[in-house]
Amino acid sequence: VAAAMLTQLLFRLGVEQRAREVGTLLAVGFPVAAVRRRLLSEGAILAAAGATVGVVLGVGYARLMVEGLTTLWVDAVGTSDLSLHVRPASLALGWAISVTLTLAAIALTVRRLGRVPARELLTGATEPSVAKRGAIAQVTAWAATLGCALCFAYAAWVSQDPSPALFYASGALGLVAGLAWFALWLTRSDRRRRRARHALALGFAGAARRPARSMLS
Repeated sequence: VAAAMLTQLLFRLGVEQRAREVGTLLAVGFPVAAVRRRLLSEGAILAAAGATVGVVLGVGYARLMVEGLTTLWVDAVGTSDLSLHVRPASLALGWAISVTLTLAAIALTVRRLGRVPARELLTGATEPSVAKRGAIAQVTAWAATLGCALCFAYAAWVSQDPSPALFYASGALGLVAGLAWFALWLTRSDRRRRRARHALALGFAGAARRPARSMLS
């Protein structure tokens, strides 16, 4: 999931860097569907090539790891009876998932850029001028915080034995809650951007100007 999110965000940043190009195409009369097809076709070629190289390197990396675990790091696993097992179906599935995630990332980004007027795209803007209220972030933040607290309370006072499932659940919910609160803070900071009067407030306002990039960081 982490790799999928990173891939999606990196391709999103790549498409956003071409906002002026998208704005130019829209300004001279290209329909949004044509621009979307153009970027998707370019992304499909790049994703297919990258996924193919990734599959080959992935098999090589796995072979190298198994070789290390049976020689240099044999004490870590306690046996040298390990061998590499590669199934073509698994490789094909990984290849297909990588390409699909990449195309979905590009499609979502182009769809959002299509809602921004061409005049704003020509200036490099990639977000609509209307500020979002952050309702989804607020609901997610409270729900994840409550779920994390309940898991922690159950593990601390109710459960007799340590539960790995509760440990990972509380950690995941805590992560989601932190990201949601941060997203909500970015939304509120963006509304106060014009009222910044000192350097620290200006820095916070800069983080709120590009919420997606701040969330990636």
